[in-house]
Amino acid sequence: MLLLTTRRASSLAAKPTASGGASPFKARVTLGGKLEALLQEAPGADDPRASEKLAAWFRGKSRVVALTGAGLSTDSGIPDYRGVEGSYRKGHTPVSHDEFMRVDAKRKRYWARALVGYDAFRAAAPNAGHAALADLERRGTIAAVITQNVDGLHEAAGSRNVIPLHGRGYRVRCTSCGAEGCRSAYHAELGAGKG
Repeated sequence: MLLLTTRRASSLAAKPTASGGASPFKARVTLGGKLEALLQEAPGADDPRASEKLAAWFRGKSRVVALTGAGLSTDSGIPDYRGVEGSYRKGHTPVSHDEFMRVDAKRKRYWARALVGYDAFRAAAPNAGHAALADLERRGTIAAVITQNVDGLHEAAGSRNVIPLHGRGYRVRCTSCGAEGCRSAYHAELGAGKG
């Protein structure tokens, strides 16, 4: 099992190859470990032939695991939290789980900010990168997607074996009774003053 990481959704968009066929990859692919040595590129470097090399490497492969992060969803309109224009750089630090559970004011702050920002998150749609990964899974090339993203866009694009490291941001769980539900419905309750 090997691991493929991508920087942006555009990393996986279709691009014509020198042979005239379409490669499901563009040059902006960052690779790690053994795969990096195969492509003879330094991490983060762009090679005009990287898409062809990667497509060639993928031929005959199966059980590859893709690891994705915020960069894959930026092309869907979801800002990279720690990116140059991200919320973190603007001073919006995350609320720790401990603070959220202990301090009522922290919970209120979290949900107040969530009410403002969630509509854009909810409106995001899968992009070409999500679709390419789902297609590779359907073909049996990719066995799973491990993602740091909580947006659910891999699932919306058709990926079935998704492991969300940080949970699913479109679901909520009551800290008192453990009941789970749709985040959009909870936001509606909050907006109506019922939450």
